[in-house]
Amino acid sequence: MGLAIAGVILNVLLAIAVVLNVVEDLSGTASTVFLTLTAASLAATIVGFFIALNQRDKRLGPILMIVGSIIFVPGGLVAMFGAKRLMNQSKQDQRAQEKFSE
Repeated sequence: MGLAIAGVILNVLLAIAVVLNVVEDLSGTASTVFLTLTAASLAATIVGFFIALNQRDKRLGPILMIVGSIIFVPGGLVAMFGAKRLMNQSKQDQRAQEKFSE
């Protein structure tokens, strides 16, 4: 879980950096596109994290985190690895529960 938290924090910091640079350098349609793409990706990452945190859906949350982190590569790789670790952990928990119920 710690790697996923670090990844989300890193994505937020990268989004802030993108916003600050885009506002300074671009204007008009280009800045709107960059800001919208950054906001949508960050929202997907954060929503995916909270879904994974609540464990309502064992795969949807980490998948949203991965998809939202794609735009932030190479820094987004931290969130991607954290999401992959969460998916693997949920698979191990599911296998252990199946063995226990048998």
